[in-house]
Amino acid sequence: MPEFPEAAAMPQAGASSSRAYQFAPPVLQTRLDNGLDVVVLPDTRSEAVTHMVWYKNGSVDDPMGKSGVAHFLEHLMFKGTPNVSAEAFRKTVARAGGMFNAFTGPSVTCYFEQVTRDILPKCMGFEADRMQNLVFDAAVSAAEREVILAERGQMVEADPGRLLDEGMFAAAFGDAPEGRPVIGWRPEIERLTHEDAQAYYQRFYTPSNAVLLIVGDVDMDEARDLALAHYGKIPGRATVPRERSHFAAMPQGPIVVHHSSVRIPEVRRMFRVPSPLIDAKIARALDLIDFYLDGTATAVLRRVLTADRKVASSVGVSYFADVFPGETLLRISASVAEGVSVERLEDELDALLGKIASDGVPEDALNRCKRHYEARSMFSIDNQESLGQFVGSKLALGHTLASTIGWQTSLYDVTVEDTVRAAALLAPARALRGRLLQGASMTSMASA
Repeated sequence: MPEFPEAAAMPQAGASSSRAYQFAPPVLQTRLDNGLDVVVLPDTRSEAVTHMVWYKNGSVDDPMGKSGVAHFLEHLMFKGTPNVSAEAFRKTVARAGGMFNAFTGPSVTCYFEQVTRDILPKCMGFEADRMQNLVFDAAVSAAEREVILAERGQMVEADPGRLLDEGMFAAAFGDAPEGRPVIGWRPEIERLTHEDAQAYYQRFYTPSNAVLLIVGDVDMDEARDLALAHYGKIPGRATVPRERSHFAAMPQGPIVVHHSSVRIPEVRRMFRVPSPLIDAKIARALDLIDFYLDGTATAVLRRVLTADRKVASSVGVSYFADVFPGETLLRISASVAEGVSVERLEDELDALLGKIASDGVPEDALNRCKRHYEARSMFSIDNQESLGQFVGSKLALGHTLASTIGWQTSLYDVTVEDTVRAAALLAPARALRGRLLQGASMTSMASA
């Protein structure tokens, strides 16, 4: 079990800056003979431990015509094995005052438990067991499929904002798997079977396709030995590498969702941009542009559209940085102010984006954004679960531990010129446009 070279000497973040914060936790990274990556981040501020198993697959790996199968399998993973029933594990965690859950993303799937240190071996035993011994039952699978269909109805189809996102993601990525919703399209969910879930399980749920992350009150050597004892005996299987998607030119839209529950119309812009794995420097610049636009109460987008121009009642920016390994999306949204037309808000939004696309972020504003973004990021990962989410998601997506731990250095390396190159990607002519409007429920797409 050789340690990875980067685990021995983590980079010292932000050597060029004069700030007080530094993210440099003690860390162990090793790889078991069966291919399982093991990362341990000790944190002795409490007696709690967060135990996470990250699989390097998600909805983009759903077979064509079977969207939602990754999420379907996530549900079935809680139904127990011949060795440990679902109820037995639930009671074990509950008696210790702990909790467990899971989530499926486009590119990763994660199962985690937060427990006291003495329960950690049992959690490892359970996760190792269901990594290889899950039972697939037709009746149980059929019942769980109905649960997911109800979830889609409640969480997606009753939410006009989610419907607009679905339509815009699908248009932005075309026929590529990145355009599928994680939960799946309803007609395809309805046809999913336990055989579909089992085939997906056999393909992806193997040690060489997983990262075991342990954060909390643990000794690094002890955690490594426990990982070897519980996970090391699982036979390794090779996995088929994911093929990188190729996208057609993105349409301009607009994608329009009418919904009876809409009270305030909203406009959106989506831009296809690089993920950090494609262009780390541009991605870091996009992080800072996101913050420049909407990171504080006086950020540019909020100030100009709501306070100065008074055309928007609210605004939002989301850069989906660590969601897809290739190209990803940046979304900008604005809700219409009272008495303002959708067309006027769109004109004002496009004018502002056009200026930013040509000028980038001014140097004084960029330096402020770096300091504020860093401080907020440090606070956001100052607990076990969020730290585990931050590190685990990056490792499962394909980042190295060194680049993950050294995020502050890459932040302070961004120049004004980098923001100009990144902001050019947000020119209005590159945008997929969306509208959320009042009216009888329907979704439509118009030509540019």
